[in-house]
Amino acid sequence: MTERTRIRKISVQNFKGGVGKTATVLNLGACFADKGYKVLMIDCDTQGDLTEVCGIRLEKRQPTLYHVLIEDLNVMEVVVPLRPNVHILPSDKKLAAAEALLVGMTARETTLSLRLGHLAEFDIVLLDCAPALNLMHQNALLFADELLIPVDMDKLAISGCRAILESVNTLGVYNNFRIPELTGIIPTFVDQRTNITNQVLGVLETLYPGKVLPSIRSDTKLKQAAAASQSIFEFDPKAKSANDYRVVTETLIQMKEGFRDEEATAVSQ
Repeated sequence: MTERTRIRKISVQNFKGGVGKTATVLNLGACFADKGYKVLMIDCDTQGDLTEVCGIRLEKRQPTLYHVLIEDLNVMEVVVPLRPNVHILPSDKKLAAAEALLVGMTARETTLSLRLGHLAEFDIVLLDCAPALNLMHQNALLFADELLIPVDMDKLAISGCRAILESVNTLGVYNNFRIPELTGIIPTFVDQRTNITNQVLGVLETLYPGKVLPSIRSDTKLKQAAAASQSIFEFDPKAKSANDYRVVTETLIQMKEGFRDEEATAVSQ
């Protein structure tokens, strides 16, 4: 692991459900952690899918993201350690109530940034977002510096990808907010034997040249790992999807290191 200059805050979004957002957050988080990065995963979905897949059974009075947003509870009193270098900021259905309360608050789109602005205990923050255009979607975008969009091999997922990017531009242009950089698009559930896979990959490469990251192949072991409340690396480190997530993680690390090298060169000149 190279020395970081700042926290990487990465929002994982697509307006189409079932594209592998939660699996991507879980397994990228695990892989970053294996490489020595301290990772915080934030469950920004009112369904609490990431919290559930991590095997967390929230107690009745256990604080969640709701309490951070609405009661200004210190985030480090809420995060739950999962394994070495990996923590989660959990959520449940109370997050829907938080959305309703945020509507009447000042700076409602930037509450997450205000509450977590002091965060310095982690190297990587990954946000798992619902497939919905709501306040949590906007809060996640305005908190994050980077955007990752998983896209499954379905043309509807491309529409969801477009909608996310349109939402980002709207936030930036009409509200004068700083918007996250599109770090990349991750093709998921890839099966090169099918025509639709090749068609969707071709469209992605045409629409987003240079932004399509290595693919995650279809793998039943991903669902089995989730059912066991494990990352793919815990469930079967030799699985093909485990190797794919390693490649994506290494690509993300190299992209940022390359940017920093260029930045350092520009400064020295």
